[in-house]
Amino acid sequence: MELDFSGRVSLPLLCKHAMDAADLHASRMGFDMETLFGKRQAWVLIQMHIRVDQYPVGRGKISVKTWPSGTESRFAFREFLFFREASSSAFAAASSNWVLMDLDKGRPMRVSDHLYGPWEIDRTRALENNFDDIRESGEPAITKSFPIRLSDIDPLEHVSNLRYIDCVLESVPSDIWKTHEIGELWIEFRKQAVFGDTIESKVYARNNTDNNKKFIHILDKNSAEKTTFARAKTLRRKM
Repeated sequence: MELDFSGRVSLPLLCKHAMDAADLHASRMGFDMETLFGKRQAWVLIQMHIRVDQYPVGRGKISVKTWPSGTESRFAFREFLFFREASSSAFAAASSNWVLMDLDKGRPMRVSDHLYGPWEIDRTRALENNFDDIRESGEPAITKSFPIRLSDIDPLEHVSNLRYIDCVLESVPSDIWKTHEIGELWIEFRKQAVFGDTIESKVYARNNTDNNKKFIHILDKNSAEKTTFARAKTLRRKM
């Protein structure tokens, strides 16, 4: 189990476990990455909201429960609950929105037209969320650049979702990073960065108090070209 500087499970690790669980479940349902690639299709994460009530301390087993909670036009919804070993109470929860992408046409497909077989749909959402637009205003409090490395690239030759989340979390000042943990993260993925790009992360502070820090994060392409790769919102609480 990977632990952060404070000896606790990190938010990026929870997100990685969620992606692994989603891939494993999709594989069992016949919609895994390899099968879809053969049809020139792929699942693409569009939005995710994760809330962590308490981070586990030290090493130990974590389990993830995931289920599809429905479809709507081009969107498919998937939920996650996170549990410590031998505990029936979830310490974290997440909801996500996905699209099924036509790789040749480069555009989303109508999900219900292409998914077959017995779907076990549980329409319960782990987190109730309308995924409102994330918008910035004013001047950024901090700007930080992240060159894209080969290790950031996924099988579609795009930057992985986890790398965007890393850019969001690593953009706040170190004094806040060390004293305030992520309670909630909302992120929406807009455009796909590739190797050779540089992500410019701009952070905007919102109504901060000593105990709670709210930030808007805009991840743009560091060039004259106006491209936004992702937008995020974080709520940090004092440790």
